[in-house]
Amino acid sequence: MGVRAFVARSGWTKTPISAQEWHEAAATLPELVLHAAKGDAPARAMLQGSRRSGVVLHQGYLCGEHVNQRLAAVMFVLADRLGAQVYSERRRAYRDVADWAQRVSRHSRRRRQQYSLNANPPDAPRLDAGPGTGAGSAGWMVLAALIAGAGMLVLWALE
Repeated sequence: MGVRAFVARSGWTKTPISAQEWHEAAATLPELVLHAAKGDAPARAMLQGSRRSGVVLHQGYLCGEHVNQRLAAVMFVLADRLGAQVYSERRRAYRDVADWAQRVSRHSRRRRQQYSLNANPPDAPRLDAGPGTGAGSAGWMVLAALIAGAGMLVLWALE
């Protein structure tokens, strides 16, 4: 899903950001491209040149999705204009963009380490062992069967 961050006033939904405030603040930033809301969906602002990174108003606070360094900087500008703060997924306020970058980097480094520790436990069968080598041969046989089946499908379609 990517990194998420939030812009909210203290009290989150008790002191909500209105749709009008959100629209006025986002419209003044050239880094954001506003997209009109469809039906009951909230208006979305996408980061200029990005298809994934954007901000949406949700229940009185802004939700940033796939937040990168550029979007984080924009979110801090929005927070300043709206009298709010930028928060992590755990509702801990970030001090500034540098604090955001440091904490996100630390968090992703921890995740990578955890993933690499859990990726191949010593007692797990290895499916990457290669053809004809114990537990890995079952994986290779399935792959070969899928490739052969795809080839047969192509030949059938050409007839």
